[in-house]
Amino acid sequence: MNNINPKILPIFKSVFSEAKRTAKNLQLSKQRLSSHLPFTGIDLTDSDLLDRLDAFRARFTDLQDILGRKVFGTVLLLEAEEKGSMIDILNQMEKRLIIKDVAEWITVRELRNKFTHDYPEEESTRLKSLQLGYDKIDYLLNIVRAVEEYVNKRMSQ
Repeated sequence: MNNINPKILPIFKSVFSEAKRTAKNLQLSKQRLSSHLPFTGIDLTDSDLLDRLDAFRARFTDLQDILGRKVFGTVLLLEAEEKGSMIDILNQMEKRLIIKDVAEWITVRELRNKFTHDYPEEESTRLKSLQLGYDKIDYLLNIVRAVEEYVNKRMSQ
């Protein structure tokens, strides 16, 4: 465990466990919605489908938030680094190859904000936002895998 702060390890394990659980649920949403692609032609009066879309939206939002607000900062603390501003944290995650591009993360964050704060009333705009989110599921799931690989590698050094 070279350069890993042992006091932070239980905190990391807890927040990362939350991220993995949420990622698993988001993967389930992806599977449940795959037969409805593309979203542009779906019927938003179907209550079962609306439930699946709402679950997807909540899981997407939760995972993006857990990663950005909890996991990334805890990775830095695990390595005894200061967290700094959000852009500093994102730059550190890019440096560690956990995220590939800060700009793409910011785009996904803006989409998450649309789901949370500005969920559009107009059906076509809502469907377009949902499709964009669906298309970014693998992006978020890959980040969860990248965090796990990165921390496991650091702990084995």
